[in-house]
Amino acid sequence: MAEKSAKLHVEVSDVGERSGIVTRKMNLPRYLSDYTKVPGQNKLQTIKNRRKWMRANLTRKMNIIKEYLKERKDRKLIELACTQLNRTWEQLIENRREFQALCEDDEDLQEADTWLLESQALVEEMICRTVDYKYAPKVRTEGTDNSSITSFGRPSKKGSSKTTLSVSRERARAAAREADLAKLKVRQLKEKAQLEAKIAAQKAQLEAELAIQEAEHKAGRREIEALLLKEDLDEFNLSDRMKDFEDNPVGGDKIKTETTPKVKQDAPINDIEEHKKWSLLRHPLKELPKKL
Repeated sequence: MAEKSAKLHVEVSDVGERSGIVTRKMNLPRYLSDYTKVPGQNKLQTIKNRRKWMRANLTRKMNIIKEYLKERKDRKLIELACTQLNRTWEQLIENRREFQALCEDDEDLQEADTWLLESQALVEEMICRTVDYKYAPKVRTEGTDNSSITSFGRPSKKGSSKTTLSVSRERARAAAREADLAKLKVRQLKEKAQLEAKIAAQKAQLEAELAIQEAEHKAGRREIEALLLKEDLDEFNLSDRMKDFEDNPVGGDKIKTETTPKVKQDAPINDIEEHKKWSLLRHPLKELPKKL
């Protein structure tokens, strides 16, 4: 009778937990199930809102498991809560992948990865506690049942063999759970290593980009300084030439007459005869052969 009442309690608890899950899914806003139809928001903003809800859901699942462990609830109820916790964690990992594919802000990415690593450690600790709890109470319960049986009746070989078989089965199940937990730890460690590698790569890329920008800025500044020095040198050369011209005006007139010769207008050239006379006076030797 006690076993039937315990089973009934477990079934009612399971149904209540499942009904709670269904209720939460039904009360979940529609835009969380299809983030492409959010009015007034883009895909990245909707993923952020979805991640916020998933974080709260993960915390709530962990608090439920803590209460079950504290109140020493039935192991089946705790297994169901762990299954829900794993499902919520997988949804959060999938949300992180979508967030990393769309987000371009390094600070937001680093903050999200840091929170995920901290939450991963808490989830691992919670799973370890549930595994220890699921194995230990079962063995103690079976020991008390066997002792009560031997006190009321004569022990038989058949009863002892059943007890040994049940204990062996429970140990096999515990070993299988430990193996699953070890696999889960390996997978989480791989994800943690990938996250750390990605953070390191992003940090190295950011440092390289900053170094390139600094080098470009330095090169541009040197180029501007060179242009300014060249302009100062040109101005100095021009002022030096002007000073030389002012100090030696004769040389300047000589250069000016050589480069741009001008005909003197000393003698009047109103008519041809006067022009010839002026030419003879100017160049007498050129007209001498004609007179001879």
